[in-house]
Amino acid sequence: MGKPNLKNMLLVIIGLMASLIFITKAIVPWMVNPVKEWERKATDRKNKINSLQKTQKTADLYRKRLAKLNTQGFASSQAEASASMGEHITGLIRQSGLSETAFSRRPFEPRAIVKNGPKPVGYTVNGQGSLKKVTDLIYLLQNDPHIHRVENISLSPLSGSTDVRVNFQFLSLVIGTQYGKFTGTNAPPVLPALDSKDRSLYDGITKRALFLPYQKQPPPPLPPAPPGGYSPPPPLCPPPPLAPPVVPPSLPPPFSPPPLLPPPSPKIPPAPPPLPPMPPPAPPNQCFPRYGAGDCSEFDHCGSRDGRGQCVGGLC
Repeated sequence: MGKPNLKNMLLVIIGLMASLIFITKAIVPWMVNPVKEWERKATDRKNKINSLQKTQKTADLYRKRLAKLNTQGFASSQAEASASMGEHITGLIRQSGLSETAFSRRPFEPRAIVKNGPKPVGYTVNGQGSLKKVTDLIYLLQNDPHIHRVENISLSPLSGSTDVRVNFQFLSLVIGTQYGKFTGTNAPPVLPALDSKDRSLYDGITKRALFLPYQKQPPPPLPPAPPGGYSPPPPLCPPPPLAPPVVPPSLPPPFSPPPLLPPPSPKIPPAPPPLPPMPPPAPPNQCFPRYGAGDCSEFDHCGSRDGRGQCVGGLC
């Protein structure tokens, strides 16, 4: 058996390593990556299907609830609901004891919250009456069994009268039959009554007399006398004799030290005499300008030594 060639062994090893790298980096991803991508897409589709199923269940619950609420509305169309609501408000005004002619009812269409959802309808009501009857009307409106909401309630006094003016908006929803028909059973609506216990919660509006001027309450009446009248009170006992006043023994006056004399004030030295006035300044010695030292030394004394000139006021 011959000796193995080292060069051939190295080439075989390098070829195997290159083949392994090529298979790992190229062939395996080419075969595995599509499978992983399909698995990821399948997982996403399952999650979306589960989410849609939950949404569908929630939507079905809401449809059933809206179908049930439709039975508590005034009607399934806006025109019928508006007419029925106006008649209902008129009936509540009569039930509260107010005059129908003292109230005005004007229909209006509020802004819809959802574009393709239930349609709101409403009435703007203005009127006047006694505070107690107006409070009865507010109680009947707030506890009405229909789908409703009372907004913008305002009360104001009337000058020269004990009545008040009331303004409010009464709103409702028209759901319709687009969400299906309710197949269950509804309990009969409970209509509010003015003699119920819940009406007593509104008594504070009337008792406080918000629009009346301040009136001082009278004192409470005296309790009635017992039968047979009051018995005379027993005679008063004579007061005890007064004891003579006790005079305390005289005491010597308390010792008081002599008053302290104020310390002598320090002597202030006399002020120095004023200085004599200063003499006036001396007049100037020269009334003409001077230049240099005034002797024309910078001009060689104007040649006065040679008889050529003389210096006058610093000038030649």
